[in-house]
Amino acid sequence: MEALCLNVAGNLTFVGKGNSNHWIAMDGSATFKGFEAGSHPLELLLIGLGGCTGMDVVSLLQKKRINYDRFEIHLKADRASEHPKVLTKIDLEYVI
Repeated sequence: MEALCLNVAGNLTFVGKGNSNHWIAMDGSATFKGFEAGSHPLELLLIGLGGCTGMDVVSLLQKKRINYDRFEIHLKADRASEHPKVLTKIDLEYVI
């Protein structure tokens, strides 16, 4: 997949666009001199993980003709306390 990511406003503000041709604003917290002008990249990573796995689950439910009224995905992630603050654990809970 090709993607374009531009540092538009300097500091930590970026906008990115992938092959789907949709722009996404990203920014850091004010603590790190961000403008809070978009989602944090780590949030987008987790949202993407939830969306990707959620589409697979919904596809399986449809193939098995399982009806449902509501579908939610709850994600929790732990980060390392020291730099680099990588994700050390991700929990996904599917609520149907």
